[in-house]
Amino acid sequence: MKYLKYALPVLLVVFFVSCSPERELSDGSYVILSDGAHATGWAAVLFVEVSDGAVSRSAFDLVNRHGDFLSMQPAVQERQAAELGSDLPGILQQLSSQAASDPRTVPELPDSPLLGSSYRTLSAELVSRAEQGESGVHTVSVEDFHEDLQTDGLEAFLSFDYRERRSNRARSGIDTPGDRAGGFAVTASHRAAVEVGMDVLRLGGTAADAAVAVAAMMSVVEPYFSSPLGGGTWLLYFDAETGEVTSFDGVGPTPMGAENELFREGAEDETGDIGDQFIGTNGIHRSNVPGSWGAYMDLLQRHGSLGLDTLLAPAIEAAENGAVVGGDWIRWLSLFEPLIQSWPDAAAIYAPDGEIVTAGDLVYNPNLGATYRALAEAWDGALNRGERAALEAATDHYYRGPVAERIVSFSDENGGLFAIEDFSDFYDYGAVDPVSIDYRGLQVFQNPPNSQGMTQLMALRILEGFDFSDMRPNDADTVHIVSEAIKLAFVDRNRYIADPNFVDVPVAELLSREYAEQQRSRISLESSIAWPVEDRLGMAGDPRNTTTFHMVDRYGNAAAVTTSIGVSFLIAGDTGIHMNERIIFMNTDPDDVNHVEPGKKVRHTSGPQMVLRDGVPWIIGGNTGADFQPQGQLQQFLSIVEFGMTAQEAIDLPRFEPQAFAATLSPWAVQNRLRLEANGFSERVQAQLAERGQNIESGGTIGAANIILIEDHEQGQIEAAWESRESDSFGMVEMP
Repeated sequence: MKYLKYALPVLLVVFFVSCSPERELSDGSYVILSDGAHATGWAAVLFVEVSDGAVSRSAFDLVNRHGDFLSMQPAVQERQAAELGSDLPGILQQLSSQAASDPRTVPELPDSPLLGSSYRTLSAELVSRAEQGESGVHTVSVEDFHEDLQTDGLEAFLSFDYRERRSNRARSGIDTPGDRAGGFAVTASHRAAVEVGMDVLRLGGTAADAAVAVAAMMSVVEPYFSSPLGGGTWLLYFDAETGEVTSFDGVGPTPMGAENELFREGAEDETGDIGDQFIGTNGIHRSNVPGSWGAYMDLLQRHGSLGLDTLLAPAIEAAENGAVVGGDWIRWLSLFEPLIQSWPDAAAIYAPDGEIVTAGDLVYNPNLGATYRALAEAWDGALNRGERAALEAATDHYYRGPVAERIVSFSDENGGLFAIEDFSDFYDYGAVDPVSIDYRGLQVFQNPPNSQGMTQLMALRILEGFDFSDMRPNDADTVHIVSEAIKLAFVDRNRYIADPNFVDVPVAELLSREYAEQQRSRISLESSIAWPVEDRLGMAGDPRNTTTFHMVDRYGNAAAVTTSIGVSFLIAGDTGIHMNERIIFMNTDPDDVNHVEPGKKVRHTSGPQMVLRDGVPWIIGGNTGADFQPQGQLQQFLSIVEFGMTAQEAIDLPRFEPQAFAATLSPWAVQNRLRLEANGFSERVQAQLAERGQNIESGGTIGAANIILIEDHEQGQIEAAWESRESDSFGMVEMP
């Protein structure tokens, strides 16, 4: 892209300490804003601060309806040069300086008569207000600025907050990171995606930029697990400038036509029994509205710096020119071969010559590349109105434009439930407050419901009361105690956690130390808990089918991402998009809090963790595997925090998975077992666990994990650890 970083010498705020004594300007802050926008989408704004009768600060700028300032958007300045002047940074600086020295005088601007005229009107209004002492924000009619500005919320953006401006300038490339520069890293389940993320970070992009680029690339090189266009996502983002952690909800609802009765056993329509067919048969009738794209676009609006075309370019190239089939593809291609062969759109990609592709072959998905390209073009076409306006256009191109229309058309042709309104009316994505607990001085963050992520925190609260100093990783005591805490947490997950728009989730109670103490008292070192488990609150198998990736940038921002479509080779027609089938992660029992209802979000299994130590990220990680996700993350957390392991050691440690609760996935079985990874636990440990009543099963591997461990960001002491059980996973660390 022609876009990233033009180190432009724009001085948005000019400090000036003297002013002619004859001016009778009252002290205060004055903001004069045109009451409309130019056809380009930008309004003119003039700011002056008067102190002791003298102008102490001033700025002239252009602002859009998102509260973005043109002086901070180098890429947009290029687009506006023909209309507003070829040297926009210089013009804005000149007018800002003029307001400081003499706001009554209008300089000659032959290169930008439009800005000269608007400045003349704004400065006259400003002088009038300042002479009368009418401080605050005022609007005035300006010639050629007549487009509706939709000014709600603009006043907050016109506060000229120093911290926000510094953050925005760093993200837009106007400022260099300076002493905030440190190491950067990416870890993911495919090397190609890691390399794409690192390229973004080398360019100076943020962790948000890298997250979107990696997500797009993963939809090409590991398409059966995740897609920014076809699935659901939960992520945590740490903003180094503010020190705050934010969750981003990328989970979409069921179609409004998804009545529970359609999926219940024995349900009938005019053709006969359809319940078993709907819940038990693959197809787009089991798809929810994909929410990932909306969340990623909101993430970029808040924390991105690079252009969407740059972020999507590697995925477009790989989709169009071919991605190499690696070892981890083969298992899933083999398992799903009958379905792939029965779906023409999938067969065209994965069996183009009639035979399923194999290791070393190239897989082409030009339709997906074209869909990404169209989204980038929608962004590009709106960029003249500002970076956030452009991202909004890319969002609308998906949910309220051609992509949604084509998905709904495919749904109509293949027995699906989608209506166009399911997409066009969907805005419930993006930033939300995370949930967190304190654990021995660490802040442990998780994503809120509809994510199941807080299940990890519930188990951790219980375990907080145990002393691990005399235990060892994966000895019988550790495995037993952790398993019992997990069982109790998951029972409450099934009882209480679902879409908070449909059920009241008692988050505070479930995470309270008082309740954790009650739960802890139920754990015995001599016996194990089995289903059914009594409700004390009184308020009410695991293949990998997800992907998780994480990154930290040079500025100290960090992202922890878990995203999923389940395991799916369902292609939505000529979009090239792998669609989720997440309705099978909902129950058909109307008494279950997570039962199928129109417009309801599934209790999503995705929920990566982020752990802050001394206010900055220390552990950023995630695990895959449906119900195992919070379990694996809990085990890795304890391995690092309680047993002093490195991130790679924590990932490599053999895993265990207790289950004394109904599984998330249809048919929601309860197995009352403790599954141990093959060859990971001695016969002695297994015998000790069996003596305590654990129903031991051993075999296979459980889930996949990726972790970034940051010991010293500034010095680049960062560990990027990846899943050793898989051949394609990878991680990288570099200094700028």
